[in-house]
Amino acid sequence: MRRITHIDPADGSIYIYLTNELELPAYLLTIVFKKRWDIEWSGAT
Repeated sequence: MRRITHIDPADGSIYIYLTNELELPAYLLTIVFKKRWDIEWSGAT
């Protein structure tokens, strides 16, 4: 299990990700998670 902490420079929000992906770099995983959440949130309305 891998834990990644990301602080959004735009607003200072702190995000913590838990993942089983051990090979991709942390910055790439934060991009992937953000894109996924953007898609999920846009479909929720």
